[in-house]
Formats: sequence, structure tokens, C-alpha cells
Amino acid sequence: MTGSYRSGKITLLTLAGGLLSAQYESLILLDNELLNAKAQQLNQARRSNGYIFESHDLHRSLTAVQNVRIGLELQSKISTREILNRSEAMLEKVGLGNKRNYYQPNL
Repeated sequence: MTGSYRSGKITLLTLAGGLLSAQYESLILLDNELLNAKAQQLNQARRSNGYIFESHDLHRSLTAVQNVRIGLELQSKISTREILNRSEAMLEKVGLGNKRNYYQPNL
């Protein structure tokens, strides 16, 4: 059998990230309906979940933990201490806890 199989992973992630609204089927993510979602609804979806692009770069002026904090800081209901705790936990979870103060070198 030749040819390529397309599963729609990028499309699903783009929809889940709130970068596009669903056009044909209901997609509910964290209580946000994304079927024919308007700009305001997509903004709410973006604030409710994180999205990292495949070709990403760290903000060079920030440490690794500061880069992770950016998404959490959009959720104003979370205390500064909780943001730091969650950011450090996320780095630990992906095996980068020892890089919390790491800066991406200038290229």
C-alpha cells in the first residue's frame, strides 16, 4: 500500500489551541465550545490552555522558568507563588528542572 496517511493531528492541535474555530463538528475544550467560535470565544480558549508551536523559540531575554510562566500569568486568578510552583513543576515533569535558570544563547 502506497501513499500517505493523514490523521489530522496538526488540525486538532490548531483547533484545541484556539487558533481556528471548528467548522463542521462540535469541539468542546475545557468548557469552551469551538464550533463556529467567534474571536472572543477563541481568546477565552487560548487563555484556558497552553499551546507550543512545533518550531518554537524561547524569549532570549527570559530564563526557562520565566518562559513557562508566561502562559500562566495570563490567568490572573493564580497567585505569583502558585505560578512559580506550577512553572517549576512543569519543567521537572519534562526533565528540564535543572535548566530553570537557563537562557537560550543568542544565535
